[in-house]
Amino acid sequence: MRAWTPRRTFVTANCAEFGLSEQDKTELALEQSSYKRATALAKKIKQLTELKANSDKPDKAAIQKQIDDLHNQLRLEKERADHAEKDFAQKEKNLRVDYKTDSLYSDVKTIYDTLDPEIKHTSIRTILNKNLQDNNAKFDFDENGNFVLLKKDGTNYYDGDKNQQLNPKQFVEQILSRNKLIITT
Repeated sequence: MRAWTPRRTFVTANCAEFGLSEQDKTELALEQSSYKRATALAKKIKQLTELKANSDKPDKAAIQKQIDDLHNQLRLEKERADHAEKDFAQKEKNLRVDYKTDSLYSDVKTIYDTLDPEIKHTSIRTILNKNLQDNNAKFDFDENGNFVLLKKDGTNYYDGDKNQQLNPKQFVEQILSRNKLIITT
């Protein structure tokens, strides 16, 4: 019986050192055969080692979900940046069109010259915008950066009476004269 005692003592004493749970310790203590107890202890240690090795590795599905979430966040952020860039480009273009439009009638003497400059520009711009809308036209820049008068579908604007292509300056002068806003001296 002495031959078995050291092995039984070794297994019992080292259960805590190997990090076995109380349930595992109880199972090993109930085992009568020292050989089976040693084999069972080796299996438990192997299982614990595998669990520890796998516990450091995250679940592939969880990692994939995290990657997908990051891709979605990146896509949304890129869409926001693209939208902001397009919005900024459109605002810049609108400012350039407004500046060019203002320059078309700034040197023309009108009946609004005696008014506050802001009121003058607002009044003339309102009249021009209404006529642009009525004629289904718009001021824009072509691919070469030239300020042009186009139909809303992007084709060149032609005067309906003369069937002649108008440039923005001619259109503005025509509208101002038609509405009797130009002062002649």
